[in-house]
Amino acid sequence: PAYSNKWTARIDNDNAGQALYAYFVDEGFGVTEPAAIGTAFTKRLLSNTFGGNENGGTHTDKTTSINRTISKETAKENIRVQVPGSLAHLQVDKHIKLKHNRRGVFQENDEDDINVLVQNFTAPALAEALRDREITLQRAATLFFSGETEELKELLVPFLDESVERRRLRHHHLDLSKGFTRKEIVILQRYLHRMPRHVFHNAERRASVIIPLCNVNGVASVLFERRSMKVRTHKQQVCFPGGMLDEGVDSTIIQTSLREMEEELGIPREKIEVLGILRCNWNEVASMTGIAVTPVIGFIGELNDLVLTPNSDEVEQYFTIPLDDLLDEQKWLTRNFSTPVFTGGPHTIWGLTAYLLEKFLKEVVMKCTSNNI
Repeated sequence: PAYSNKWTARIDNDNAGQALYAYFVDEGFGVTEPAAIGTAFTKRLLSNTFGGNENGGTHTDKTTSINRTISKETAKENIRVQVPGSLAHLQVDKHIKLKHNRRGVFQENDEDDINVLVQNFTAPALAEALRDREITLQRAATLFFSGETEELKELLVPFLDESVERRRLRHHHLDLSKGFTRKEIVILQRYLHRMPRHVFHNAERRASVIIPLCNVNGVASVLFERRSMKVRTHKQQVCFPGGMLDEGVDSTIIQTSLREMEEELGIPREKIEVLGILRCNWNEVASMTGIAVTPVIGFIGELNDLVLTPNSDEVEQYFTIPLDDLLDEQKWLTRNFSTPVFTGGPHTIWGLTAYLLEKFLKEVVMKCTSNNI
């Protein structure tokens, strides 16, 4: 808020106004009459926002050594509260109070709730949410001081205990019994955007692959390629569509994977819905290939609705494996200090493809299936 602007507050004879007045009295803000609410509110707002005392003061951040000084005159002189004379001796019902109940967004316990936020959301996502909350608070303050209590109540309903509890307990886990539905796609997309980011070291050689999710007659599956005998390396090995970044053609690394998939399988890039990037340990990926490979997660819908035209110079055949089979631990071979191997399909999957596949299954699919996110 612009503290240089003068505040005009009007407290109407309704529950919202009485409750706010009772709250300031009970919390020891030094409020003895309704006319003092505006000043007390601003002092506390300054204190909460900048970490100073109620008169402004100075807040010092020892980590960054940045001093922020808040002008004392801001809170003292630039605030004017106007209250109708008929409310000068407003009697407040002693039973009307605002109870301060701490409710977690994802977990009941505060610490667990913060851990979920830190581990599953990126800094930009948290910053955007914080900004949205600030806008909501500013809107609430405007409505209150304008006396628009009905609209204020409507705005604050989502923050009631029962509303928070209902959202927190709502199940947002994957249900793949009917394949990849729109709900499941949204859950995967949101989770991919929340995955912790790893430090990426700039590399001269960059490539991208896409993990194509699809439905086969309504069954959630993953699409694979088997390389042809005509390629120079990795002949007849199972892989995901992808290739090297072409800086003269690809505007982003995601465009690289979409272009390669279209060239290799004939799936138009506009038919591919990009869900996000699979965050990996880039050092591990580079150690296997010598190339910085970015894995992209994409959804191509019902496979039977598409006409695939494999490029015979690069692709010998394509095939799909149901997600249920990929999640079967009995079909995986794992050993210490080596990449996993999947043996449950028509062809053995190993190397980078198996590494990325297992990463996607364990870090995304299984967590979305078992957790409320």
